[in-house]
Amino acid sequence: MMRRWMVVTSAVALGCTFLPSIASATTSATTSTSTSTSTITAYSLAAPRSTAASGIVARAVVPAGLPCPRLDVEDASGTARSVLMRERPRPERTSPAFDSLTVCSVHMPSGATHASIE
Repeated sequence: MMRRWMVVTSAVALGCTFLPSIASATTSATTSTSTSTSTITAYSLAAPRSTAASGIVARAVVPAGLPCPRLDVEDASGTARSVLMRERPRPERTSPAFDSLTVCSVHMPSGATHASIE
């Protein structure tokens, strides 16, 4: 049990040390909110590279029934693009506590230097 925790901590520390441009993209995605889709909150998660090539997953929480927002991403050359977030499946045991919410998710594109939720 202790070994697993140390591996995750080391991976996160290495990611922040060697990938500063992605770390700054994480900060932007974490603090962004939007009024166009009524985003309640947005955040990012460290993920295994087998899950997301960049090692980061961006998420947003919106009221149920509203569409998922877009993730606007810019790379080091200044090229910008927009990626549609997709609704995450609802876990069976969260009803009715979270029925009023939808969680949206997208893998952060590799090479992103800045990201924000539309």
